[in-house]
Amino acid sequence: MPTRLSNYFIFCGDASELSGGRLMPEKSGIRHCGAERGCKADEAHAAPENVYRAEGLGTPHFFTTRNTPDSFMPEGTVTAKKQLHSTIVKYISDKNAEELHYCDGFVIDRESFAERGRYVAIRTADCVPILLYDPIAGVAGAVHAGWRGTVGAQGLPMPEDAEVTDALPISGGAKQAAVPGIAAEAVRVMCAHGADVGSIRVAIGACIHSCCFEVKGDFLDSVREELGATLAELTDRYTIIKEEKRYFDLPALNADLLGRVGIREENIMISPHCTCHEDEFYSFRRDGRIIGLLYAGIAL
Repeated sequence: MPTRLSNYFIFCGDASELSGGRLMPEKSGIRHCGAERGCKADEAHAAPENVYRAEGLGTPHFFTTRNTPDSFMPEGTVTAKKQLHSTIVKYISDKNAEELHYCDGFVIDRESFAERGRYVAIRTADCVPILLYDPIAGVAGAVHAGWRGTVGAQGLPMPEDAEVTDALPISGGAKQAAVPGIAAEAVRVMCAHGADVGSIRVAIGACIHSCCFEVKGDFLDSVREELGATLAELTDRYTIIKEEKRYFDLPALNADLLGRVGIREENIMISPHCTCHEDEFYSFRRDGRIIGLLYAGIAL
C-alpha cells in the first residue's frame, strides 16, 4: 500500500496565496516553489500559480486548487462534455479531439496530436483524480474515479501469474475474471497503445479521504457487490470505524486495484490532501453543492 508522501507533490506559486498560507511546508511537508525562486518542475512548461504537481511523474501535468485562476487552462485542452461516473476511457487524437466526449477518462500517446503538448483533463469535486504516464512508451492517461467508477465493471484481466494471498481470497479455486474500475481500464487502454504496466507511474491527486468520507451500510453493500466475491474483502479493509461511524478510504482502494493489475507500489504517489477537510479545494461533500471544480490534466 503506497504511503501518502506529500513531498512528492509541489505547489507552484506563492504559498501565501493558498487561503492565508495554511499549507505551509512545516505543516504539510509540501515543498513550495514560487516563480521568483525558480520552480524547476517541468521547466519547459511553465505552471500557473496555485496548481500542484507530482514530482517524478515525468511529463507536463497539473492539479488545480480552489485558487487557480479561471484563465489558467492550457489552450486546446480536451475535456469531457459530461462525466458519467463510469469506467469509460477514450483514446484521444487529432481525429476525435473536437468531438463531444461522454466519458470519465482519456488516454493519449506520442501519435495523438500533430502538435505536442496538448492536454487532456478531467474534473472533480471530491472524487479521485488519477494521472498515469509511461515514460518509455510515451503514453499517458487521466481519469475521474468516483466510487462507482472505482469499482465498476470493465477492467484488466487479472494476470495469469497473480499470487493468491489472504488479501485476495479465491473461492473454490476460481479466478477473478477482471480487476474492476476505471483506473484498471485506463491501464488497459494505455497498454493497447504500447504502454508497459511495469513502467507506468501514477499520481493520485487531492480528493476526499477517510477523515471525511463518512458512509452508510448501503454504500458498503454496493461496493462489496460491485467488487465481486473475489475482491469483496477490500470493502472491509478500507472501511475505518471512528466513534461508531464508518468512513471509507477511496484513494487507497484505487491504489490497491492498480497494484493488482501490475502497477508497482513505488510508482504510485498519493496526495495526502483531503478536498473536504481543506478549504484550498472545492468539495461537494463539504459545500452541499458544486460551487467550483478541480481539474487534473496531462500532456506529452
